[in-house]
Amino acid sequence: MTITTVCQLDMSVVRQLIAQVLGLPVERVMENKSQADTSQYDHFLTVINSSQFEIGSQLSYSGEDELETINSLREVTILVNAYGDNSMLMLSNLVNSMQLAPMRLKMRQLRIGYLRASEIKHVISDSAEEQEVGATVDLIFSINHITQANVNRGESVKIITKEN
Repeated sequence: MTITTVCQLDMSVVRQLIAQVLGLPVERVMENKSQADTSQYDHFLTVINSSQFEIGSQLSYSGEDELETINSLREVTILVNAYGDNSMLMLSNLVNSMQLAPMRLKMRQLRIGYLRASEIKHVISDSAEEQEVGATVDLIFSINHITQANVNRGESVKIITKEN
């Protein structure tokens, strides 16, 4: 039996899309701050898949192909943190651009759908070296996670009975 993931959310592509929307170099949109030396940047973003929950699923079987498929519709929350002086403005521009036609087209190609965004929150974090100004927002998307498995059908059944 072989189990294959046919469709899932690719976070590296989501980070590239966010960088493109904001006109930032891709290296300024990262998974987490510890991933790179951020001291050289006046502003940057971190983007992580913070949660997923299943809205519903459908299980189907193709006897001809001997293939079982599960389609799982999920709501995905992506946490975007912006750091730097223009962090609130960057996230505001990002949220506003999610509803534009070019963005909807790109998201359709990625097989994700934009649902909504949380409020944009201003955050100040105190690290050992300095105080860091930033903002945060949750972007909520719908995705269709598809997984398939080969299931060989039985051609015949042998029944064995035992007497007591």
